[in-house]
Amino acid sequence: MTNHWIDLKNCKTILVEGSNVAENHPMAFKWIRKAQENGAKIIHVDPRFTRTSAAADVYARIRPGTDAAFQNAMINHILVNKLYDEDYVVTHTNALFLGDEAFDFKDGVFSGFDAENHKYQTQTWGYQLDAKGKPRVAKSLDDPHCVFSRLKTFVSRYTLETGEQITGIPAKQIQQIAEMMAKNRPGSILYALGMTQHTTGVQGIRSFTILQLLLGNIGKPGGGVNALRGEPNVQGACDMAVLYNYMPGYLNSASNAEPTIHDYVRKNGIADSRYLVNTLKAFFGEAATAENDYAYSWLPKRNASKDYGTLPMFEDALAGNLKILWIVGQNPAVTVPNLRLTFDALAKLETLVVQEIWETETAAFWRRPGVDPKSISTEVILLPAAFFMEKNGTISNSGGMVQWRHAAVKPPGKPNPTARLWTSYSAACAIRSRTRKSRETRSFRRPSGTTPRPRTSCARSTGTPCATTRRRA
Repeated sequence: MTNHWIDLKNCKTILVEGSNVAENHPMAFKWIRKAQENGAKIIHVDPRFTRTSAAADVYARIRPGTDAAFQNAMINHILVNKLYDEDYVVTHTNALFLGDEAFDFKDGVFSGFDAENHKYQTQTWGYQLDAKGKPRVAKSLDDPHCVFSRLKTFVSRYTLETGEQITGIPAKQIQQIAEMMAKNRPGSILYALGMTQHTTGVQGIRSFTILQLLLGNIGKPGGGVNALRGEPNVQGACDMAVLYNYMPGYLNSASNAEPTIHDYVRKNGIADSRYLVNTLKAFFGEAATAENDYAYSWLPKRNASKDYGTLPMFEDALAGNLKILWIVGQNPAVTVPNLRLTFDALAKLETLVVQEIWETETAAFWRRPGVDPKSISTEVILLPAAFFMEKNGTISNSGGMVQWRHAAVKPPGKPNPTARLWTSYSAACAIRSRTRKSRETRSFRRPSGTTPRPRTSCARSTGTPCATTRRRA
């Protein structure tokens, strides 16, 4: 999210792709209607004709999964016909930065491809640096090595005719949409799972970003790229660093491949270094100093070669490497691809804990149709949970505002609020670990028996907001 929903009323064009916003996001659609009343043009790109399509000024039917090709065809048309905001591009983007001269793209493959191991060596993917370590800048956008020229070369194969062939959208309609967005600025792009849940989802969203930067539609009222979130907890989980691959402020989590702060900055970019330092100071307070790299070495490091996502988790369970799985507010027996693998993996677990407001297909996987319950050895525990209206707590809305909500009613029975349940579970695990004198417990304590400094140096909350206030969709 780059904008609040209220800002949509300032748009002159709104492109909705991969979403039925009229039915699934009514509060967002309210402000889209406001913009339409002010004369804004609404464009809907989707395989299905929905209520959003009926309300749009332009509807384009696209083949599923071809969004990146559609975006690149528009980008190419805008570049060829110089419909971009040149002053904005030069002033506010990296268009003039010089890329490595050895960088290349040929036959669908970037430079540095290791055909034997099917991996990329990315040494040629960076900028040319000056004596101070900063990117060198070209004199004009015509320099063949600048980012702008590299972009033009890359998307040049996506002609309007190629876009039609791939996406099924007529070439004239692709041209119409591109020119409508270029000539009616500022404009905003809204997307949802119809864009992201593809193998090319990342490329599609990046294409959105490139398109909006070319049109000068970032950082101003009525311009932006906005993800339509399903529920407040989705936005909150991202903003509050609940995901395994993010720290606060959407910083990439540190890995064992980045043992020092300099390695982290080299991998993730100089722009993130300020936010990282702010985060470390928020974590460790006065103990985080320049002399000790702001206590970066105290951060837990994930295994860089390990994927901690949902699918690898089930693959680990199937292989017998994962014994206990605790599922909160998800139903993988319905939502995870390859259900056969999912069910086989659940059956290999020693214990499955499902924390839900009702019995889901995941909790009842052991007695699904066609399965003999006696053949499932997994111990399944269904924990009652309180609904969001039955407990106190905060939520983050799509506009990024954190709101405190009081419980409206008491939950039936005696379900534990999630936070209290996790606190109890953590305490039980700590007691169990100390009782067993596990290796993990011993390694986390100094030989003298004193508590390690990373734990004693953690900053205590003083009510001052953290300096790393950065959001993403």
